[in-house]
Amino acid sequence: MSSNSPASPGAGGTRCCKATTLVAVAATSFVCCFVLVVAFLFVRFLLLRQRWRHRARRLLQEQHHRSKPGLGAAAIAMLPSFPYRRRAEGSTSVPAAAAAAAAECAVCLGVLDEGQMVRQLPGCKHVFHQECIDVWLASRASCPVCRGKAEPPAPARAEDDRAAAASTPARVAAVEMFGDEELASSSTPRGARV
Repeated sequence: MSSNSPASPGAGGTRCCKATTLVAVAATSFVCCFVLVVAFLFVRFLLLRQRWRHRARRLLQEQHHRSKPGLGAAAIAMLPSFPYRRRAEGSTSVPAAAAAAAAECAVCLGVLDEGQMVRQLPGCKHVFHQECIDVWLASRASCPVCRGKAEPPAPARAEDDRAAAASTPARVAAVEMFGDEELASSSTPRGARV
């Protein structure tokens, strides 16, 4: 037999397909798999984008429904206010640069004049014109200079702490030490005589 003739069915070297046919089938299979993977990724991207939009819409609704982020009028009124007084020129406790910086309202950039009503934020001790900081705090609950929390002092909590301290007797322990050795220790309630 010649080498170009097709092999007979009973012969040992049967060829069912040509090499070009196998390459075409493999390429077609690869393209089909590639298209399926791209389609899967596209559908997944669409679903994730829908989820992201839903979350963003929900966050916007929550922000819209929240109350204003600033302080209420009652909380602003609880912040300390007083007439402004400049520090003495010969004061060594405050450097000249700090005194000059404290003499300006950071909200309106105006100078703090002697006798003007100012408010001091309790957390950071920054001072501003009363009208300027009241408007600022109505929309934001932070210091315009350092962005620290601008919350009024909690007098109710401080009074509760003082009342609790007054109701419980204080204990005093006197300990005399000689070297590393403890000699005496006593504990008595406040107001009790020994």
